[in-house]
Amino acid sequence: MKPTIKDTIVIDRNVGEALRMLEKRMAELHLSAGKDMLEVVKADYQLMLDCFERGIQDPNGDEVYMDLLRRTYNLYNTVRLDSILNRRVSFSQAKAIAYSFSKDKDSIVSTLEGYVQDCAMASLLDETEQKEVIKKANAVHQQYVERLFNYIMVSGQWSDETTSFYLSLIQSPTIDQNDAQVIISAITISLLTVFDVNKWLVLAAIYENNNPMRLRHRALVGIMLSLPEGEHVLFPEVKSVLQRVFTNEEARRELVELQMNMYYCSHAEADSAEIERDIMPTFVKNNNLKITPISIEEKEESIDDILDYGATDRNLDEMEAKMKKMRDMQMSGSDIFFGGFSKTKQCSFFYQISNWFVPFYPDHPYVANLIDASLYDVVRSLSLYGTFCDSDVYSFVFSLSAISNQLPDNVKEMMANGPSGGMPCDVDRNSPAYIKLFYLQNVYRFFML
Repeated sequence: MKPTIKDTIVIDRNVGEALRMLEKRMAELHLSAGKDMLEVVKADYQLMLDCFERGIQDPNGDEVYMDLLRRTYNLYNTVRLDSILNRRVSFSQAKAIAYSFSKDKDSIVSTLEGYVQDCAMASLLDETEQKEVIKKANAVHQQYVERLFNYIMVSGQWSDETTSFYLSLIQSPTIDQNDAQVIISAITISLLTVFDVNKWLVLAAIYENNNPMRLRHRALVGIMLSLPEGEHVLFPEVKSVLQRVFTNEEARRELVELQMNMYYCSHAEADSAEIERDIMPTFVKNNNLKITPISIEEKEESIDDILDYGATDRNLDEMEAKMKKMRDMQMSGSDIFFGGFSKTKQCSFFYQISNWFVPFYPDHPYVANLIDASLYDVVRSLSLYGTFCDSDVYSFVFSLSAISNQLPDNVKEMMANGPSGGMPCDVDRNSPAYIKLFYLQNVYRFFML
């Protein structure tokens, strides 16, 4: 099999051949990104060859060649990204959005900080005016974060300056924590598209430093999902990070949790098929039974009970057994809601990529415009106690808003006061394991749907 460009760089470490292959690829695909970089690397490589021909011995020759390999690898990823941006519709659209985005770093900081300040100042206003000001601020801010997400997602290889900027921005206490989490997700999606060692090191630093838990564990998911294969030869800093992580007992435990979560996410479709095949028919068959937060009750005397004494008791036992099976699957980490909610991702909310990863909050413009006062407590309960991932909470709220006028007040009150989000389940949404699990489910839904 003919070696790939990546293999030529990472395995064969042949700069000259890799540059020839890249130049040919760029010509074949009519790619323009990286042309200047290609000429500079070619010139430096030729200079090194000239020195060899003249018998000039460079004591730092190995380091010079390794630097050329790294630069060639960065060029390879620049070419790959340019090809992807031209071929994939979603990335082409993101590129168009990013093109009009202000790349000025001071502007990014002032905009994100300005949102926090505007919300803080609004708290000084009377209630009616406060709601209106915050609603307007959220609408403008959400659009800005979407553009920032797209800009980061399609960004090329980062310089040291850009790396320092985003690391500082994510860790800044003066921007909203939801924004910081969305930026981490944008970096992760960018890494999963084309690897960039500097972006990867940003996520590693977020995880290793003493940052808020939701930032650290979102970053951990990112660094493990985008972990490079073989590139540690070119980037020893990646190997150094992994050595530090693997020698830390707490980090090893968190990695085991993450591996378990990834296993269950990868089985989401199989679990959904099992629920549809073995559990849902029982619920449909026993539609004369009423499920409440604390029990399963008979709606009225059933024909089964008249003709077959004890049928209701058997149906109750069967329903409780199926409910227990679903609870056990959920508590073990299974993604029992994927099948149901996979059919609810067609609304315009999910046309904006950042919305797949934004933590749920009731004041999100898409949510605030749909729910009325009678549903606000229900939505708040979902965000605090629900066992859905953020993506599914948004879907549930959109579905709920469509039938809100048909819901009796006592049902709304039950949903607002009880542990919402599907089935009663003793889940600590703030525990590291569930932070990782719910975030992984968001990522899984994005790529699968």
